[in-house]
Amino acid sequence: MLSPVLPFKTLLFVSMIAAGPAFAREPGTAARWASLPPDKATVRAGAPTLAPFAHVVFCKSYPAECRTDGRGSGPVRLTAELKALLNEVNLRVNRSIRPVAEGSGPLDDVWLLSPEGGDCDDYAVTKRRELARAGLPVSALQLRVVQTPAGEGHAVLAVRTDRGDMILDNLTGRILEWSDTRLTLVKFQSATDPRRWFRPHGNTVASID
Repeated sequence: MLSPVLPFKTLLFVSMIAAGPAFAREPGTAARWASLPPDKATVRAGAPTLAPFAHVVFCKSYPAECRTDGRGSGPVRLTAELKALLNEVNLRVNRSIRPVAEGSGPLDDVWLLSPEGGDCDDYAVTKRRELARAGLPVSALQLRVVQTPAGEGHAVLAVRTDRGDMILDNLTGRILEWSDTRLTLVKFQSATDPRRWFRPHGNTVASID
């Protein structure tokens, strides 16, 4: 099970130590983001679409996870402290949940917070809760349904920042920029109402090629 959440200042201090080397391996990130076209650094909402059925059920089970917090709808500033926090939460949740494949039927897909064992969506919703508890506005925490390069359905958490979308994925311990994931976006959560979902507008494949 996931360990209790540390006080925010303590969490930042610990996470800065844990995450520093991971981001130090990627010099020039800020300059690289500054040169990216906007549609490569983030995604834009297209037409509204149905929320995943499992997310509708999740909101019934965890109503507090599907409410706004009244703190706007814009991205957050990508500071060194935020990078460290994202890295710490991503690694901690990835290690705390044992990967378990669920059945393929629609009723087999159940989204749970902090289960002992679960699949990609359980990791994503748990990271979203942990980051909200650490002080991030829920408008910056966006669940995404995607396809992997192999065509498999997958779920990740995107953190919307002023330098683009940072992706927390249970398949890697690294925090990836959206343009580096090679994922295809299927649908994503609204920034203003966590119960609403949208199709993406424009290019849906994360690539800077």
